[in-house]
Amino acid sequence: MTDLLDSLINVLSKSELVKEIPIIGTIVKLAKASMGCRDYLFIKKIQRFIDEFGNTTSKERQKLISKFREDKEKERIGSTLMILLDKADDLQKADLLAVIFSEYLQGKFDREQLFSAFGIL
Repeated sequence: MTDLLDSLINVLSKSELVKEIPIIGTIVKLAKASMGCRDYLFIKKIQRFIDEFGNTTSKERQKLISKFREDKEKERIGSTLMILLDKADDLQKADLLAVIFSEYLQGKFDREQLFSAFGIL
């Protein structure tokens, strides 16, 4: 869907006819800017999420990664994290998601509690 929208916007933005119609040209420009802003914010949220793990040693990170790789629900957890990061309306929620996920990987709570905590955010 996003690729289709990108293609449509690219075609419309290159069309001389569209450029001559002020309101459509403005809408195309706003759509391009909006998509860029949303993508930028998503990248910032991912960066903040990853930065939270910067406080751990390399050995600790490797241990956490190994635990996650062994988790039978890793795809569900990963997908849920991406959805929550995408929908987060505040950059600080990315930090909170990282803390919750780290606590789960450290065994401080189980998978059911992880998803309950995700639901709260």
